[in-house]
Amino acid sequence: MLATIFCPAAMAATPEYAGGATDKAVADSLIAMRLDAGTSVRHTTPPVVDIKRLVAMSDSVTYVLPGKRYGVQALRSDVYVTLGSDRKPHFVCDATTKTRAGMTLSNLLLQALPAGKRWVTLHHYMYGGKVPCFSLPLGTALDIIAGSGKQVTAYCAVTKSPADKLHAIVIYHDKVLNVLHMLDVTTTPADLMSDTGDFTALLNTNIPMSYLKSIWGISK
Repeated sequence: MLATIFCPAAMAATPEYAGGATDKAVADSLIAMRLDAGTSVRHTTPPVVDIKRLVAMSDSVTYVLPGKRYGVQALRSDVYVTLGSDRKPHFVCDATTKTRAGMTLSNLLLQALPAGKRWVTLHHYMYGGKVPCFSLPLGTALDIIAGSGKQVTAYCAVTKSPADKLHAIVIYHDKVLNVLHMLDVTTTPADLMSDTGDFTALLNTNIPMSYLKSIWGISK
């Protein structure tokens, strides 16, 4: 079961980083400074689609490029594509149905689709109960979070939401520091499909993996 975790226990914990204990307050502040400045050290490129690896979905029109699962079945790094008449792959980008909108949102948050001029208002839950709010381009925010470590992998789960809303959770696993970042994103189908659409997000950074496992009952 997926649930967004924003609680004092997660904020107060000091994760063990490679090379020794590192202050979570400092680690959170580094990400906050980049969000405030609106600058990223990384620019993510879309995944390369190998047609031979595509798995057809039940509609026989949409395909999945399989990624990896993290912890629970719903959290995956899959991306969704269609094939043109020339058999060239195109990442799903439409909101004709709620299911298609969910695929598009997942593709966008995993950065298979360009964020364009979409904007996000982001509340960053930090150590000590600090919750600064940042407004910046969505693509920049995603780059900053994904670029917060040397080996960070993103996994997305689109969750249930009212008909006029879209909601997703993205988990970023930092393999080197062995911590997680959790991004909780909300938007509407109209904003999703607008190049200047608005998104809102809650971000919890540098969560010790042991804490999240105890919440979800994840076992490796």
